[in-house]
Amino acid sequence: MAPFLKIILIMLGSTIGTIILYQIIIRIVRKFVHFPAPAFIGRFLDSDRRRRIQSPDAIIMRSGIKSGMKILEIGCGSGAFTTFVARAAGSNGKVYALDIQPGMLEQLKNKLLKPENKDINNIVPKLASAYDLPFSDNSLDLVYMVSVFQEIPDTVKALEEIKRVLKPGGILAISEFFIDPDYPLRSTTVKQGEQAGFKFDGVFGNFWNYTVRFILQCYSDILPVSRSKKEARESYDRLSRFYDYTEGIFEKKSINIALEHLNIKEGEEVLEIGFGTGNALIKIAKCIGKSGFAHGVDISPKMLERTNRKINKSGFSDRTELICRDALKLPYPDKKFNAVFLSFTLELFDTPEIPKILKEIKRVLKPGGRLGVAGLSKDNGRSLFLRIYEWAHTKFPRSIDCRPIFVAYSLENAGFDIIYRKKAKIFFAPLEIVIGLNK
Repeated sequence: MAPFLKIILIMLGSTIGTIILYQIIIRIVRKFVHFPAPAFIGRFLDSDRRRRIQSPDAIIMRSGIKSGMKILEIGCGSGAFTTFVARAAGSNGKVYALDIQPGMLEQLKNKLLKPENKDINNIVPKLASAYDLPFSDNSLDLVYMVSVFQEIPDTVKALEEIKRVLKPGGILAISEFFIDPDYPLRSTTVKQGEQAGFKFDGVFGNFWNYTVRFILQCYSDILPVSRSKKEARESYDRLSRFYDYTEGIFEKKSINIALEHLNIKEGEEVLEIGFGTGNALIKIAKCIGKSGFAHGVDISPKMLERTNRKINKSGFSDRTELICRDALKLPYPDKKFNAVFLSFTLELFDTPEIPKILKEIKRVLKPGGRLGVAGLSKDNGRSLFLRIYEWAHTKFPRSIDCRPIFVAYSLENAGFDIIYRKKAKIFFAPLEIVIGLNK
């Protein structure tokens, strides 16, 4: 082998070895220390060389960015992709460029003053954290990040905040590039999004340079309820004899947590929808005292009979009133109740009925009144148990009539402010306990 060829091979091998060693060392360090790319490398990040390997057009297409959208870029840096996205969003769209570092935003602002960017007037720089996004609920069409997501120390908290600000059906797009020290495998990014409750919409690109796209789940993702109201009534009439046992085993703990955070006070007027055999209603009657009043609505006459016997035995008949009927049309005047409670009941309504019953609840609640809901949740990701349970609901809809829903999303979509939310499990079944405030 010629000497000059040996020299070239040695230099090439040394260069490749140095790059590999650097990648190994920096990735080990980044496993333990998370921090954003420093502002002084903003010029390198915002370079044509970078854009040749991470094409803005490819990111725009893969992310689903379209004209007229309200878009948030988290970790915009010095604006490597921001101006391209702004042009794609058009004059009717808006791009919020968010970064945690003032130095990066200064570089972006200076970039926007350049003659070639004078035509762009739809970019709004925002200095803020991914944990506290300065936007109202359900206000954005799309959120995207380019080689940023893994720099965030608490990705779970960031995803929860992104869910809050995205509209139902909104898009989350996460792009990653192999040479980035925080580069995760595609399967890792998919898993993180699904565990946070996003619906996986596809992976675009290749191993070295990819975009994962998610959709914020909405009512269209909830399975329907196919049994009739008559079938439901008959089913719960039969169950009334055994319901105390199943509630005690599966639901009691969650109901107690929900009632604790609903914070029912003496003298209040409270409604429970779907009171079953009355165990929660009796606890409500204790909380309101002699000066309060508890109302209950249930579709099952047999449940009502058993609850009446319990209430008479407990001595609370002077402060309770029970009605047997469908709760979609509540027989109460506007602004009557201080609080409304549902435990494992909201998921029994068919999907189109969920916003209707919540609208009725808003009508009968006083301004500032509270709504407490404990229910099976579809928001804990696509677990194996969830898939099996939903399969069983599809195959045996009359026996397994309740199905997981998006509890917090349903309340937020109906106009409630969420003041408490807890994710939990009954054995393997995911559930949510949510308290909403009537605006």
